[in-house]
Amino acid sequence: MRSLQQLNHRERPVVVQVPDPVPTGEQVLVRVLAAGLCHTDLGLMALGPDQMRWPLPFAIGHEVVGVVEQIGPDVPPSWVGVPVAVFGAWGCGDCSQCARGRENYCPDVASWNISRPGLGGPGGIADLVLVDHPRHLIPLDGLDPVAAVGLTDAGLTSYHAISSELDRLPEGSAAAVVGVGGLGHVAIQLLKTMTSATVVAIDIAESKRDVARRSGADRVLIAPDEDQLRAAVGHGVDVVFDFVGTDRSVRQSLELVSPGGSISVVGAGGGRVQAGFDTLPRGVRISFPFWGGLDDLRAVLDLARQGRIAVDTTQYPLDQVVRAYDDLEAGRIPGRAVVVP
Repeated sequence: MRSLQQLNHRERPVVVQVPDPVPTGEQVLVRVLAAGLCHTDLGLMALGPDQMRWPLPFAIGHEVVGVVEQIGPDVPPSWVGVPVAVFGAWGCGDCSQCARGRENYCPDVASWNISRPGLGGPGGIADLVLVDHPRHLIPLDGLDPVAAVGLTDAGLTSYHAISSELDRLPEGSAAAVVGVGGLGHVAIQLLKTMTSATVVAIDIAESKRDVARRSGADRVLIAPDEDQLRAAVGHGVDVVFDFVGTDRSVRQSLELVSPGGSISVVGAGGGRVQAGFDTLPRGVRISFPFWGGLDDLRAVLDLARQGRIAVDTTQYPLDQVVRAYDDLEAGRIPGRAVVVP
């Protein structure tokens, strides 16, 4: 089969031929129908040997949908032929976090040497991907694979971040989305679906601001200028969702949030927050949510089936995946890039 493999540090990955995996035990082999590209992938490609957590080579791709092609002997045969979304935040399945459906916060991932798909484990930008357990599969139930694949990360991560802040978003509240990319444009839709908050979207690129308008944002700003902000929501917003996560965007978030509000730093841009008495607006809560849980993904897929959220996608064949990453890095993709093997 073909698989996108990271062969060398600080280089683009390469599509190579590797043997077809064979599932054993509770493993499931999924034929990939669509795989999503993510800025996290670009971050992995940029790491040096002293920064990479996993040995090379490994397969890229943590957003995957497909159809179950083969199963291990301990998996019910009814799974064969089922179109599925792959939940990627694998945990141990035994700890208290996993028991609550929060495998994304499993504390045993490192000690158990759990390799999540595309993050040291079998990546999904390939013809086939091996999934460790059927509990990490959710039937698509009629969803189009290309339309659904971005929901496994962009939708899931956004939903998890927003659902964690619903107590700060009652009627009459306001939320800001900083960075209207693959996650941000889904977050706008989710905020309009899950809350009655006024949604302010902020991005430096006009093309992304157009996406924000199409996604339903109530106000669209170039930057958190004080006059613009007062005109939009008065003295600040109740929750800021930062989908960039750089030092600059975190500083912008601190300018945007109102006292007693909340900042959810979702983007992995390496930004830092100096926290302590009188270093932040009074009463502000800061969180760093990661991915989401199984129930979160089920909820996201249900919203998509109802037609309440959708991911803007740009398709590429597998042999053009490197060009797709170049386009992603250059900001030429308005939503999510999807590889269709």
